[in-house]
Amino acid sequence: MLIIAVLLFKKFSYTQDANRYNLVIVNLTDEKALVRAVSKLPSATAHVAFENSVRQRDQGCVVVKEEQGDSLVKAGIWTGFDAAHVFPVAYSALWPTLGFNSIGISGSNEDNVNSVQNGILLRADIHQLFDTYFFSICAKSNHKIVYFMPDVNNIAGTHLSQEFISNPRRPPDELLDWHFRQAVLANVKAEGEPVFEHDFNTGENMIGQIRQGPQPQQRMEFELFMRLAHLQPEVPGNAPSHP
Repeated sequence: MLIIAVLLFKKFSYTQDANRYNLVIVNLTDEKALVRAVSKLPSATAHVAFENSVRQRDQGCVVVKEEQGDSLVKAGIWTGFDAAHVFPVAYSALWPTLGFNSIGISGSNEDNVNSVQNGILLRADIHQLFDTYFFSICAKSNHKIVYFMPDVNNIAGTHLSQEFISNPRRPPDELLDWHFRQAVLANVKAEGEPVFEHDFNTGENMIGQIRQGPQPQQRMEFELFMRLAHLQPEVPGNAPSHP
């Protein structure tokens, strides 16, 4: 389905102020963002290796450009920083379906989802915003930080550093483009997607709260497959369903 959008541009000159109309064809889509929530990943060999590789490469939050101190790095202390997956491990079975096998990422034992090239180091609070699509990185706009919610960190409109962009071990643009598209679908389309509760207290009925929350089936599938993804690299044919 197509609609025609009429955009009004103001064209200023020294002698006149004229209006110019451009006709733009906009494609409407039924596509929805995949359900994603902030969750603590279980301790697993694949995730530990992923964390260590991302920390070693980035040395700090690549978005706010806040580095961990050298003394803390040498001591192996990374409190306040998280290694975030660009493409979530819960959807690892969708990796080949989306054509990501062709972008040349090499992970340990072909576990591409846990490759360092599918990760970025973020401050813990920024990680939560990234996972819930409050902001994303627009690779096509010189890797600009684009916020879809109020930006309390004053980083909207900034760009990833050239040092990070030039690193051959950084996430390829195809993965960043995927995350950006998900963020657009989650925030711009219709009323947007819900933000899921993730801060469950010890002993709290997590399953009960998920059942009472929005999109309970999709959320339960996400939580289940995120954990299963660490038990085996890939389960063919098993992945959370598209919403």
